[in-house]
Amino acid sequence: MPSTVPVWILLAATLLVAGVALVARSGQETDDVDTRLVTLGVVLPLAFTALYARLGSTSTSHGSWVTAMVIAVAVTVALAWRLPQHDARFILAGLAIGAVSISSISFSSDWTWAVPAVGAALALGVAVGWKRPMPQLGMGLLAVTALSGLLDAALTTVAYVFVLPLALGLAVASCMPVAVGAVASGFVLPFTLTLFSVSATFLDPVSQEFGWSTAPLEEHGPAAVTTPIPLTVLAATATIVVAMSTIHLKRVRTAVVT
Repeated sequence: MPSTVPVWILLAATLLVAGVALVARSGQETDDVDTRLVTLGVVLPLAFTALYARLGSTSTSHGSWVTAMVIAVAVTVALAWRLPQHDARFILAGLAIGAVSISSISFSSDWTWAVPAVGAALALGVAVGWKRPMPQLGMGLLAVTALSGLLDAALTTVAYVFVLPLALGLAVASCMPVAVGAVASGFVLPFTLTLFSVSATFLDPVSQEFGWSTAPLEEHGPAAVTTPIPLTVLAATATIVVAMSTIHLKRVRTAVVT
């Protein structure tokens, strides 16, 4: 059975976030609990689960899916807006990473060729983001990756194999320093926000009837790209743009206040 990019990309993200947790904001006392982060950590997974069960399951309609997606993004942005700037950036980066899972790449049994390339791209993103934080550039690359689902299979393959790990490392590393609670909450977003990674692939009527995704699968060399309908790709891209815009507005507001 072919391996898919979201699985090992998320495994790489797990290691990356674990490292982030080790360098979380210095000076934070272990008993200094930010209730806003606790609220976010509890509310978001519950909200995403309820939206998936009610509006975004595998039998969803286009209208229901869009409604669920808009509500999920609005709730995430609203809760992130109440957080300190660095923590809000990390949460919004998690939202963007969840959205980019709208398309996926499958490899043949011999996909070891991709490991060095992905590792190098991820390491480069982390190194650049650590030395010169550029979260919006990282998220911009995530938006380009998501939007590539509308393009030729070869371009989508390049985006998801090479650009995605670079963008992931850059976006996450650029959010340092960040509170441990924000790390935990931001980390679960791509896993709990299944409206993009699961529900979107079932919006095709045939998929709903037979219970599996019939999204187009186009082979390109040793890899195959799976993309959902254009509506969902555009919605995922818009979600990332909203996250980027919120980061900018949050930074402007913080600068004005101070």
